[in-house]
Amino acid sequence: MKEAIAGNLTRYRKAVGLSQEQLANLVNITRQSINNYENAKTLPDSKTLSALARALGVTLDDLLRPESSPVTPFRFRAHTGFDTKSDW
Repeated sequence: MKEAIAGNLTRYRKAVGLSQEQLANLVNITRQSINNYENAKTLPDSKTLSALARALGVTLDDLLRPESSPVTPFRFRAHTGFDTKSDW
């Protein structure tokens, strides 16, 4: 769990162009705490994890998801086209 959060936190923080210091200021924690989370030394509590997700514009699931579990887009499959009548 620590490694998943660490990797995701680092990836999302860099993707939005924030330094550890900037993210820490947004969440009202220390830069050292961010560093510890990103290096899998400690885990954020649930309140901090929620604040981190909000600050990064992602969901809690995004932060908790193991890297080996890619998000697969959901698609509907139609057996008939839109212009044909079905028996429904």
